Amino acid sequence: MLLRELNVVVSSKLVRHTERRFPWQKPPGGSTSSALATFGSTIAGSSASEIAQKLLRVFPSLLRYLTSCLVTRAYFRNDAEVPDHAAEYRHLISGVDVLDDVDMVEVCIDALLQIISSVLYWDGLQNDSSKATDGADNGQRVANMDTDEHSSMLIAVLGALSIEGRHTDQDELVDIERDVLVQRAFDYLLGLTGLVGNSGPALCILRMLVAMRSFSPHAELSVEIRCMTAQQRDLTMDGRISNLASQILSAKWAQSAELKAGDLEYVITQHIMGSPHDRLQLAYKYATETLSTFSARASQSTNSFATLKPSTFAMYYKAVSQALALIIKQAWLDDMSGREVIEFSHRIATSWLALTDITKSVEGSTLRTILLVALRSGSSLVDQITKVILPRLDKYLLLHRDDIVEVLVRVQKSTRSLQVICNHSKVAKDTRLQSGVPQVKRKLEQFLFHVIAMMENNNCKGALSTGNLKHRDIRGACVSSQIPRSQPTTDEECDEPIDDLGIDLSADPDADGSNAEDEEEASAEGSDEDQGASRRQQPEERK
Repeated sequence: MLLRELNVVVSSKLVRHTERRFPWQKPPGGSTSSALATFGSTIAGSSASEIAQKLLRVFPSLLRYLTSCLVTRAYFRNDAEVPDHAAEYRHLISGVDVLDDVDMVEVCIDALLQIISSVLYWDGLQNDSSKATDGADNGQRVANMDTDEHSSMLIAVLGALSIEGRHTDQDELVDIERDVLVQRAFDYLLGLTGLVGNSGPALCILRMLVAMRSFSPHAELSVEIRCMTAQQRDLTMDGRISNLASQILSAKWAQSAELKAGDLEYVITQHIMGSPHDRLQLAYKYATETLSTFSARASQSTNSFATLKPSTFAMYYKAVSQALALIIKQAWLDDMSGREVIEFSHRIATSWLALTDITKSVEGSTLRTILLVALRSGSSLVDQITKVILPRLDKYLLLHRDDIVEVLVRVQKSTRSLQVICNHSKVAKDTRLQSGVPQVKRKLEQFLFHVIAMMENNNCKGALSTGNLKHRDIRGACVSSQIPRSQPTTDEECDEPIDDLGIDLSADPDADGSNAEDEEEASAEGSDEDQGASRRQQPEERK
């Protein structure tokens, strides 16, 4: 009971300024007022820094108690390897008589892990000395004093973790560099995963490992990782975080609990973004193989992730879509050659196309969620492609025109799917979908203008032509914009293929023209059903 109330106090006091964006950082259930009353009235008026200082006094004892509980649980559950030094905890093991006591030990484990996680995610430890703001002399001195205090608290936390993990001694803490201390504390936390019995505590340890990784952002630079072998990359902090996330997704533990939506998305993101090998290749495999195959044969499909089910498919789809946009944002395209930039862009376009194609095959209650995720993530992807990828492709258009045109073809197919979703939101009268339509159309318009500018910079504007975009339903079947959707359409209305780009770089560069993507935006805006039949005009075909 004391651990539960201590968890409530720590979680309510040591909170992050970004707490609302991270559902797993919300304070656990319980009455904060009653917990504060348990630990005295002075706690309620104490600041976060004062709470942290008081907690540091008992932090080593909490770590020892956590290890004792984990060893005891592993001894009785017989589902994990008991460490060699388990004899040190024999007095605690002998005090457990029935399985109800083991259940209580597991409750203590959950509370202790939450307390440690709250400490590691506290802003006071996350802040770096380089973030101190400039100001007057007095204000600067106060900022430096706060920074020194938080730095000493971080060293104390890292030292307690390293000592409990038997990776260092108290006398060595003065001479150990911070990066080395972070690595040793990381090894201790990772070793705890061998003593847990289900995915719940493993997920909490995963979050602590991610927090520990942030304490040493320059320990493993991307340039250094590129020079490592595959085996060496797996041993980095990022590699082991990604591997633990993969074990959680694969349900390594027999008693794996059902993960919440936010937790599952977090684990998938860490699996992709923590990969030390090739993040894009992993996301590409998710989109083109794992999700596409599961969507096509949901009942017969077998995959390596036991957590991928019809009920969790939307969570996987959302996490992979968001990871693609994040990969583009964090990519070092300036350090790539022309061929590498094109290959990177091609895999991005192919992955996005595979994700948008899934919207045509999903059925049932999941469809609405998938469409909403596809619309919102598509807006982010279009924005990143416009700002990051197109300026690089502009440099190599004349040298690799066929490959770049292939990239544009795949991107165009995805943008057409976004237009279909926008039209579907009006037909279905879905207010949640409609709320994202204006932003998506603005992003598509910006993408269109950038493609036209790219062609003009390379004297290829005349190579672009426009055509009439057929109205299609969510399954890709042609429908008329002039008659009700319930009436059947003729075969002549469906003659135009959806993947016709209409780009010919061999055309006269002096001729006037527009981008093939223009037919998406012009048709989506010009065929708006709310504007009335009198305002509908078909765009003039340009040659």
